[in-house]
Amino acid sequence: MATVYSTPRRTFQLRTLSCLIGFAALTTLASQASAADVPCFLNGYATGEFVWQLNSPSQGAEYVVAPGGSATVKVAGAAQLVTNFDWFGSKECIAYWYSPNVWLEINGNQSLALADGIYKTQFTEAFTLRAGTYSLRMKGKYQLAAMNSQPIISYSQPIQITVREQKATPTIVGQLVALSKNPYSNKVLTGGWACLQESAQPINVAFYAGRPYPDGTFLTSMPASYTVLPLRNMDSYDAIMKQCGRNDTRVGFDAEVTHWLSQYAGQPVYAHGVYPDGSVSGPLRGSGITIPTP
Repeated sequence: MATVYSTPRRTFQLRTLSCLIGFAALTTLASQASAADVPCFLNGYATGEFVWQLNSPSQGAEYVVAPGGSATVKVAGAAQLVTNFDWFGSKECIAYWYSPNVWLEINGNQSLALADGIYKTQFTEAFTLRAGTYSLRMKGKYQLAAMNSQPIISYSQPIQITVREQKATPTIVGQLVALSKNPYSNKVLTGGWACLQESAQPINVAFYAGRPYPDGTFLTSMPASYTVLPLRNMDSYDAIMKQCGRNDTRVGFDAEVTHWLSQYAGQPVYAHGVYPDGSVSGPLRGSGITIPTP
């Protein structure tokens, strides 16, 4: 049983009092009860207290949800009366004498009513929580109502849980912005930028002729690790950094690819980013530029 934070046990002197007799005393009703009318007896000097035990979720449990989502958390526990006196009768008798009520607290805020005064109450409830860190505990109140005692508030041991959002799978983004022949040197140049979002590590860019990967013909690969050149029609530096999720312009690529002309002139070329595990992204934006003729 979990450690319980509660007030010390209270001792009550009960001398063969019945629930029915106690009820009559409280309501000023006169009754001549026969033995058959008495639902229970509490005999002798007695100590009694309720303890509240939260059995699940487990301490430190973690729930992973999609971005913006929420977790369904199931809680289970019990309210149990611990006594050293003799008692005879029904659960309703104990409920009458102690009138216990139990709630679930989430971060100190009373949230769910869990029990309604039944001896050894077991409960299971479910609720939803968004991303965050939470402390769960049971809060219980009981009193010896038939003897006008003061209500006693006590708590179960708290359980800490975490709900966190699963990070989206990193995505390669980029742009092919130049594949053209210099009219003065007849050299063909390519350039652009590419990055793995939220990663500081450079990636490679692979080129395919005719069709995108995996159906196209592999041409070459090069790192996207140079400072971005201000090429025509390229996104602004701010736009590139926003898409990459980092303040670093070393995501550019540029190279001379004149040798493509002799074999692949007139075919479209597609640029793809390569993930760290070797898998290939879809075509970068701007792909499909035609390889110029010699």
